[in-house]
Amino acid sequence: MAASLRAPPFPASRDALATGSAESRLLTAALALFVVLVLALSPFALTALGFDYSETGGNALTKFHPATLYILSLALLAALATSDPFGAILRALHEAPVALLMLLAILLGTLHSAFISRLPVTPLIETFLPAGVTLLLLRRIPEQRGRTLALLIHGIMIANAALGIFEYLSGWRLTPFVIKGEDLAYEWRSTALLGHPLANSILTGSYILTLAVGGGRDLPRWLRLAAFCLSLAAMVTYGGRAASVLVVLMLAALVVRRVLAVLNGAPINVTTVTAVLVSVPFAGAGLLTLLSTGFLERFLERFADDSGSAQTRSDMFEIFSHVPLADLLFGPDPRLVATWQSLLGLERGVESFWLSFLLSHGLLVSLVIFAALLFFCRDLVRRTCPGAAWVLLYFVGVASLSLSLAGKSNVLTVVTLFVLVLLRASSSNRTSAIAQAVNVR
Repeated sequence: MAASLRAPPFPASRDALATGSAESRLLTAALALFVVLVLALSPFALTALGFDYSETGGNALTKFHPATLYILSLALLAALATSDPFGAILRALHEAPVALLMLLAILLGTLHSAFISRLPVTPLIETFLPAGVTLLLLRRIPEQRGRTLALLIHGIMIANAALGIFEYLSGWRLTPFVIKGEDLAYEWRSTALLGHPLANSILTGSYILTLAVGGGRDLPRWLRLAAFCLSLAAMVTYGGRAASVLVVLMLAALVVRRVLAVLNGAPINVTTVTAVLVSVPFAGAGLLTLLSTGFLERFLERFADDSGSAQTRSDMFEIFSHVPLADLLFGPDPRLVATWQSLLGLERGVESFWLSFLLSHGLLVSLVIFAALLFFCRDLVRRTCPGAAWVLLYFVGVASLSLSLAGKSNVLTVVTLFVLVLLRASSSNRTSAIAQAVNVR
């Protein structure tokens, strides 16, 4: 008993930075707290609590999300718990070199923002760094810990969908919808736990696709179906048109892909087929009910009247005609970009993270960051189930049509959690992969 009392909270193994090597309940609880912080504490909630997270001025620490500071501290503690902290970090980076690439890209972008473009550095750090650290900590996750974190993620996402529907129907909000100090009380779109409706849309859509490709294996079948249907209904309440259309198209593509596979001789899961046949009439009846009650009315109106959103996406290309090519390589003057944004009515930003990066950091720095992001996504697919490619393709597709990754956002970190935890490779898949690697060598 004395020995157990003297034991450190994180087991002192040579590889403690990989959470797969530590079975302590404390570490599981620590990771669970990170999941709660990143999923349930939105920027809107931080603003309501008095943090200067999205506003100018204030304490520098309040510019970082508590989940970001927490995951960095947790990674540091995990490294210090080993007999060789520096060696543990090097081994972790050796196992996940894409995290090092991400770190170097962030460093380059941060230096460019601080000394050349004179832009805030927190958006780059907030958006990309926690995702890279999450990969380092969860790259080899034990099954029991994975199941615990998966159930927590499912619980929060189900609660978020239910809250979004309740906000939509009642008009009440958990947190005020505040953008740049302006309370958009007239907005009907739900904010729920995840905050901004566009963040809700892209993350709920990613969660739906995660369930569709096997990410609900930790849930009972009936609860998996309930989570899927509830999340699909909640997409209406967030008003994300691109996210909603793309999720429907990708779900249809998955169905077609499965049908073609069966026609080519793939085995048929009788239980799944029966569930689909039974649910189709209920789904049709549910859709007709939603149409008749007016539940979809405001959402469908966004397709008829987009409040100039489509024109905004067209106008954003106009800025490039006023930026000299030489400036575009290293980053144009932010004052020039801000002036043209104001003249073109783009005060809330360029609605494409690819174009926004080019206008903020220039072509050379942007290409490095884009390459790091694509290699990062590729590494996530390699470490998890093949279906992760569908989730990440959807995520990048929707993110391409909004400011998303070019602003201060945790959506990449959340999707990284979805993929690493909900689509984690099973023990048998890991054993097979190791055996295959040995045979190749």
